Amino acid sequence: MGSYRLIYDLGNESGADGGWWLAVAWLAAAVMAALFGYRRRLWLAWLGVAMLLAAAYFSASPCWERQRLLEALQSGRVKVAEGMLCGYWRRRADKDLAGAESVMWENFTVDGVLFGYYRDHAQPGFRNVEMPPLDLSDGLPLRISYLEDSLGNVDQRRILRLEIAEALQARR
Repeated sequence: MGSYRLIYDLGNESGADGGWWLAVAWLAAAVMAALFGYRRRLWLAWLGVAMLLAAAYFSASPCWERQRLLEALQSGRVKVAEGMLCGYWRRRADKDLAGAESVMWENFTVDGVLFGYYRDHAQPGFRNVEMPPLDLSDGLPLRISYLEDSLGNVDQRRILRLEIAEALQARR
């Protein structure tokens, strides 16, 4: 389709994806519970240990996920969809699959591949959260490199690189 301009690349995104504060909060609560529990009650010390493990999980999980996706992108184990964007829509959903309230869902198709994501979720991959957001609309020529973790599951098609055709970029 010609030359493309890079709009998004997971490798250019910083590793901290907004969830670090949750890990810090868990860690602070764990230390307080462990210190208080050590002097007062044994069960509170165990609660502190459990919270410490939760903090480790919540801080390490996004880092592991990002690293896994980066390795797939760098090794070429990704699929590529190239063509015109069609069927774009977005809406504010009352709840997502995890039960979170009022989240923005965006959905579109490129080269017969359906993509969808929650803009509000802090997860590695393109979510159109840059300010200002990319103006996605039908007819936009794109090339998308993605990893499909679960065959046929739209929100498991993680967009790792997004490029837009140069000719169109010059007109915008």
